[in-house]
Amino acid sequence: MFNKITANILRMLPPVKGVDIERIPQLLSKVYAHIVGLKTKYEVGILEFEAEEIDDDYRTLSELAFTLELYLESGKFGEKQNAIAYVAAMSHKLMSKLKPMQPEAFDADAIPSDVAAMLMFIIGGYLADAEELANNIKRHEGESDVGWQLKNSIALLANGKLKELLEIQEVRLEVADLELYAQELLWKQLTVGIKALANKLLGREGEDWQQYVRNVIQLAAFKDEATGYRFDFVGVSRLAHLLLLAMNVLEHHSLLMVVRPYLTTSNHYELILHKIEQRPYLWQNHINAIEQDFLKDGVSSVITFPTGAGKSTLLELKLLQHVAVGGRAVYLVPTHALEHQVKGHMEHLLQTEEYKEISLGREFTTEEEDDELVKVMTPERCSTLLALKPSVFEGVTLVVMDEFHIIGEEGHRSLGAMYCLVSLLCIVPDADFVLSSAMVENGKEMSDWVADVTRRTCLNLSMAWKPTSQLQGCVVYPLDRCRELGQLAFQDKQNRGKRKSPSSNLKKRLTVTPYCLFSLQNTWESDKMADYYLTPVLDHDVTIGVNNNWKLIGNRNQVTKELAKKFAALRMKTIVFVENPTQANSLVKQLDGEISLQSHSEKLQSKIRSIYEELGNANCTYIKDEMGAVPHHSLLLPEERHVIEDLFRCKHDIMVATATLAQGVNLPVDVVLIAGEDRYDVDKDSRGLMDAHEILNAAGRAGRAGFRSQGAAILVSNSVIGFQNNKLTDAWFALKSNIFSKGDNCLTVKDPFERLIKETEESREQKLVLMKLNLAGENERRILSKSLYAFQLRKRKEETDEFLEKMIHLTSQYGEVGKDTLLELSLKTGTDRQLLENFYHWLKEANVDRASTVMDLLKLYCCWLLERPVALKELLTYESTLELMLKLFGNGQKLDGDLIKKLYVVLEQYVMGCDLLTISASFHESKNDPYLTQTRKFVIKVLPELSYAFSVLAMVHILVLNEFYLWKEDIPMIVKNFATYLKEGVTSEDMLRLKTERRMMRVEAHRRFKE
Repeated sequence: MFNKITANILRMLPPVKGVDIERIPQLLSKVYAHIVGLKTKYEVGILEFEAEEIDDDYRTLSELAFTLELYLESGKFGEKQNAIAYVAAMSHKLMSKLKPMQPEAFDADAIPSDVAAMLMFIIGGYLADAEELANNIKRHEGESDVGWQLKNSIALLANGKLKELLEIQEVRLEVADLELYAQELLWKQLTVGIKALANKLLGREGEDWQQYVRNVIQLAAFKDEATGYRFDFVGVSRLAHLLLLAMNVLEHHSLLMVVRPYLTTSNHYELILHKIEQRPYLWQNHINAIEQDFLKDGVSSVITFPTGAGKSTLLELKLLQHVAVGGRAVYLVPTHALEHQVKGHMEHLLQTEEYKEISLGREFTTEEEDDELVKVMTPERCSTLLALKPSVFEGVTLVVMDEFHIIGEEGHRSLGAMYCLVSLLCIVPDADFVLSSAMVENGKEMSDWVADVTRRTCLNLSMAWKPTSQLQGCVVYPLDRCRELGQLAFQDKQNRGKRKSPSSNLKKRLTVTPYCLFSLQNTWESDKMADYYLTPVLDHDVTIGVNNNWKLIGNRNQVTKELAKKFAALRMKTIVFVENPTQANSLVKQLDGEISLQSHSEKLQSKIRSIYEELGNANCTYIKDEMGAVPHHSLLLPEERHVIEDLFRCKHDIMVATATLAQGVNLPVDVVLIAGEDRYDVDKDSRGLMDAHEILNAAGRAGRAGFRSQGAAILVSNSVIGFQNNKLTDAWFALKSNIFSKGDNCLTVKDPFERLIKETEESREQKLVLMKLNLAGENERRILSKSLYAFQLRKRKEETDEFLEKMIHLTSQYGEVGKDTLLELSLKTGTDRQLLENFYHWLKEANVDRASTVMDLLKLYCCWLLERPVALKELLTYESTLELMLKLFGNGQKLDGDLIKKLYVVLEQYVMGCDLLTISASFHESKNDPYLTQTRKFVIKVLPELSYAFSVLAMVHILVLNEFYLWKEDIPMIVKNFATYLKEGVTSEDMLRLKTERRMMRVEAHRRFKE
């Protein structure tokens, strides 16, 4: 459950009677696993477990917490203070899960256990756990105003709400009893000290907070020499001692204190203060990185922290460092979904008067502003700009590539992403580069590579620590029962004779009780059963499946559904990962709910109405009233996805998702359920195991710092895994070996250029990269020499000449640029030169200067395609896009004039603001599918690629118009920005501005523009 660094910290404890310190991580993990298992046995509404089921655990935790608190207060174990505080706090937290307690109040002799745990988590350096407790602090029914003000102040300090803390008004003391008056006076002094620290953390002048806390410690045990009367406030003294330790830790973790040496301008100071208002503290891994000069100009980094370890915080701080001194940044992300998410973060981060401009980039067009501070884009968009308008990158001082493992993944995108990165290493050689991914195993090699090609320092930031912890397990079944069911299947096969499938009667009888086998370690490395914990996960049987060979299978989706229902009924936020959108939608339909959309905020309801308008009918959206779960998959419109994520954060407890969620989206989750470890491989036309990093990345969604610091991830295999007497069937060992014995960093990045020179046939994507390399001319060899493969050859003391010559030979087949502008455009766009020349001459004869609207241009370009439909295949980057398009327009559709006519109708409707229901008439939609699946696929998957294809035609058009206009600036904007207008579905620059600035959906933008 605990990462290796946290586990090692736990083992630093001093001796505790009756506890094996070496196995403390397993002990705490076992208790949490026991709690997860116990919860599933009880009916909804039962809050307390039976005493005999929890007594042993509770007694052990209680003794552990009591002993460690004494150690902490003694002050004798300074070097082990972190471990003592963390385990004591975790013991309190687990005890509260075993026996939920009513809110407690401060009194003279004791402090509330949740406040003590909160402060001890801070002392231990686990600020996220403290924040989670702070978010759940409640007032005791009889608690005084002064006591509640102190408790609330501590909570606000812990969760970083410093401005809110400073706005708390002082409470007047109205207590007649002298002793109680003295006690509350001491509490007030602690509150004043807390506010003094808050002022300091915000960079304001103020009094020394320590003097207030130390004064309270002295006054908490006071004796009046004249009367002999003694005040001895044990609770106040203990609280003050814990506060002193905790507040020192918060000062050490202060964002302002840590980055202060790097604040070189007033603008930077202003940006940091704005950041502090959002999050004033850093985690220890952030501090370690900054102490290694992560923020220093001229220092690059490769960050391979695990999922949920705060990589984005470091990226933001590095970006602020560059922007504040007049630099500019390129921020690369793998998907459009992340592009919009990161842009939102950047806008919030730079929300000051001085800094406002962040760009997502226009869609495949040369009309790109050169002076934006931060450009957020995909590698494909960046590669296009590198070819079409390299001046955009002048002045760039920082390049961030998030989820950089895409440069080494199998598939068509890796080569383009690697070309993009290597080109940037050449075109902005003096920039700092930061590569970030939780999945990469060879981070040290990556940092050595970047250091080698930039000839500057590149840090390898690979600390395995993270603030959350996950139990990881899989569903197993009693082996005796599995054998009984296997025998039933065998008998059914005998009885069925020549019939080719099992009987329905057999399928009903395949019931069995599910258990979960949790690993008590972070990875399944151990072969000892003592390092695993077996627990029931449902209070009823489930029905497993049988295939047409009468072999038992896991029936993963239905078993996962039953688990999700149980966890959600216990108000545990649950994400279910399934294979595809069809399965996600099917599972959502099977989960009934009672949450009305009308119960949500007006702002959210307004977004939903806009989605209805875009689709044309409320029935066409995946957002339904009274859903028991929400879907999350690749067929959601971006706005639908944002609303669904908000619904899950607010009130829904189940999300059924595909792999689109596993990357980069952070949601508060208690339990992740993964339905199966295999999937259908289109290329191989068969099922195969998912890559380990895909499953582990999904599992890493369990728990979220500050909200759910502990979580559980459970795999429901499609194999039936049996257990008996500490023995397991082979399928479990396959999971252990192939997936769960690995950590987050389980993907080795390999250079796709190495694969390219070994392949016999070039794909369309490879051809595009080769053409862009050819365009580099004399710089081609320099670009290739900076590749990872060239670095690896040099490191092995092998010559790079053979690799470089092979690559240059591959690129030379596309000719030399010289003064041939069409050939140059061909190489920039990866399009056949002869095709471009054909279009060029066709345009010159077509009176192109008369095209004055977006629709004129669309009709013009489609007229040319109508005469030669096969040109569309050459214009599209990916062959799969054309295949999908043909399929969407109906079975038997060919690449002919009929397709171009249909395409023109759809694009015309889209640009003119028709809703998707109207547009769907052109597609082969199923009558049983209300969601307009085919139309969605066109808009989400085909249209972005079409916009690129039409941008190529627009660029040829610009070459022709150069002969008509004296000044390049006079060329109509509709030609320059045609690809963007097409992608966004607008008819003018003014409408585009309205849509983007007010963040409207397309149909709403058309309506508002007309108004």
